[in-house]
Amino acid sequence: MKKSKKLSLCSIGVATLTLGSILNTHAQGLQAETLQNLNLRTGPSTKNSIILTISKGSTIEVLENSDIWAIVKYKGTVGYVSSQYIKEQLPVTKPSSPSSQENNNNNAETILMECNVDSLNVRKGPSTSESILGKIDKTDRVYVVYKTNNGWSRIKYNNGYGYVSSQYLIKVNNNSNESSQTKTMICDTNSLNIRKGPSTSEAVVGHFNKGDKVSVVEKLNNNWYKISFNNQFAYVSSQYLTNNTSNDNSSSNEVSDKLTTMICNTTSLNIRKGASTSQSIVGHLNKGDKVTVVEKLNNNWSKITFNNQFGYVSSQYLSAASSIPVSNSFMKCNTYMLNVRKGPSASESIVGNLSNGDKVEIVYHLNSGWTRIKFNNKFAYVSTTYLANL
Repeated sequence: MKKSKKLSLCSIGVATLTLGSILNTHAQGLQAETLQNLNLRTGPSTKNSIILTISKGSTIEVLENSDIWAIVKYKGTVGYVSSQYIKEQLPVTKPSSPSSQENNNNNAETILMECNVDSLNVRKGPSTSESILGKIDKTDRVYVVYKTNNGWSRIKYNNGYGYVSSQYLIKVNNNSNESSQTKTMICDTNSLNIRKGPSTSEAVVGHFNKGDKVSVVEKLNNNWYKISFNNQFAYVSSQYLTNNTSNDNSSSNEVSDKLTTMICNTTSLNIRKGASTSQSIVGHLNKGDKVTVVEKLNNNWSKITFNNQFGYVSSQYLSAASSIPVSNSFMKCNTYMLNVRKGPSASESIVGNLSNGDKVEIVYHLNSGWTRIKFNNKFAYVSTTYLANL
């Protein structure tokens, strides 16, 4: 008997079991009684340090169990004990229908926490030697079931459980009225990077343009703001946000006072989402197109109105409109055949012709001697010389 017991303890020590080897787990919440004075350890091995000693006959809660080691909770402390020295009893009272009560269990028995580091490994057990089940990213939120004494947290993960290092989790104020606590601020720079974490070394997940409204959740001590972005959390530099949140009517009047009408002076001008050639293209202007400029930026870009939104174009391809007021909305062609061109230049491609006496609708006249007209439900240009009043 003595030899058999020695072999059993040896097998425990050699195996140096971790949670990864606990395969035949029981449901959580079982009560058990200790059959002798029992050491509660920081890990599943006799080499792990002893947290405390549980007296014989004590009642403990079994969180996970196998044939060799069990994870238990005793007086609020979680650790490992040898399974052979415990006797399971009746289960701790739990909701009769776990699936229907899941949300209640989350609120009552778990703590909502947030990852504060980028790419945190989720492991099978509470050790860096355990296999990696996956990763969580900065600002991801998880439900913590319990914390171990060796610095790990057991979390709910992918319909199961995993372990992460507790030092990279911060407590979340799980307030259902969180949205009411956010503060609306305004981006006051041309293009503001939205990052995954509060550092310029973090990945860029989006951009704000000047004038965009931003929902600020929290101001951090390192001159960054935590914001709400695409139903998640992200970060922007606090120096580029302002409290100027005037109402829409006053802001639209303020902008309208600064509006300038200009003319596209190149064949095809890209309209971009931001003030950079690296920004995505959202449309185009053709030569001679009028455009409303809201603001001329210092980096040789102009912020314009486009499709009831804002867009950006290179300032070098815009010229002062210098258009001549139209006294007649309709005029007629006074030459045998007048070429209708794509842009206000004889080098532009011909898109059609007008015959002597043809009636044409005028959009505006240019000082360059060309007139923009409506032609086949589009805009085109003809030489002003060959137009006459009706």
